[in-house]
Order: sequence, then structure tokens, then C-alpha cells
Amino acid sequence: MTDTYICTLSRDDYESFIKRNPHVALKLIDILSARLNDLYSLSEKIALSDVKHRLLYLLLMLTQKTGRRKHNWQTIEMKLTRQEMANMIGTTRETTSAIMSQLKKEGFIRKVRHLSIDADKAEEFLRSSEN
Repeated sequence: MTDTYICTLSRDDYESFIKRNPHVALKLIDILSARLNDLYSLSEKIALSDVKHRLLYLLLMLTQKTGRRKHNWQTIEMKLTRQEMANMIGTTRETTSAIMSQLKKEGFIRKVRHLSIDADKAEEFLRSSEN
């Protein structure tokens, strides 16, 4: 977790600020475009992939957004339940738990303090299965 400050602005103040600071508007467009691209990629994976691929893809995305890397292991520094992960990839909690166990046995993930994924191995697996 990191410290966060929240600032509230009225709509008029926000629009005025954006007009005076176009570089902020461009940065917001960049952020929103990246989020839209991530959502598009995830929805494509959900529609076209099996649960193992969807789950590995989700875990990689989460590590890239919130994780820390140590060698080839990247941690997910947020707490997620199996149900929350299942909801994100369009499957059941039971299926997610079964696939998580399979991924652990296959050496893709481990849990010490936080859930970690072998990012290099997962990326290679996802790349090889696209062909």
C-alpha cells in the first residue's frame, strides 16, 4: 500500500483546470487509453482462451500493475480472493481454485507471503500457445 491523497473538484473547476493545463489532459488520455487497451486484451483472452490461459494472463497483468520482481518471480501485492479472480476471468471459484493448484504443481505460481508468479515461464507459455 502507498499513501494517497484525494482532491475533489467541482466539474467547472476541473474543466477550467484542464483548459489551463493541456498537458494534464494529454496524460489523462494516455492513462484512459492504456486502461481501455488492457480491458480489450482481457476481454479478448476471456472470450478466446481456456481458464488456465485466462488465469495466467490475469496474474501477469496484476503483477505488472501492483507487483515487485525478484529474478523471474513477480509478486502480486494485493489481496484477492479466489472468487474475485474467478469473477475477473468469467469462471467459478471452484474452477479457479483447481487451476491455481495445477499452476502451483507446474511451477508457475507459489505463495510465500504474497502470491508470486514465474513471469518468464508464464509469458513463454502464453506466447507458445498463441501459435
